[in-house]
Amino acid sequence: MIWNLFIDRTDDHQGLFGVIGTSGLVGNLGLEGGSVRGRNRVGGLVGEVDGSVTGSYSTGSVSGENYVGGVAGSVDGRVIGSYSTGAVKGEDYVGGVAGRVGLLGRVTDCAALNPSVTATNGACGRIAGF
Repeated sequence: MIWNLFIDRTDDHQGLFGVIGTSGLVGNLGLEGGSVRGRNRVGGLVGEVDGSVTGSYSTGSVSGENYVGGVAGSVDGRVIGSYSTGAVKGEDYVGGVAGRVGLLGRVTDCAALNPSVTATNGACGRIAGF
């Protein structure tokens, strides 16, 4: 478990991990408190998932512009059995778990327990923004 991570940047791919590559795996990881702010592809745990995230969670707030999610900003891999509980805010493609899920991406057995998920100018969803 990691406590009170604070990231405040104007760059893309922000989160505890910026990008998890196709063969990468993050499992059983908890991120408690804190906040993550970036530009595009911003997530509490991962900015962009091309590999897998399993059994993990984030409780801090997440904010950015496009592709903003409580767990992951953009998912072309897999997010399984994970959840978020912090507020999520962005402009477009904002989701409680994932901001964007690509055609080959999968979000399975996940929960968005966020107090608010807000898009100021576009697509927004409780689990995924798009």
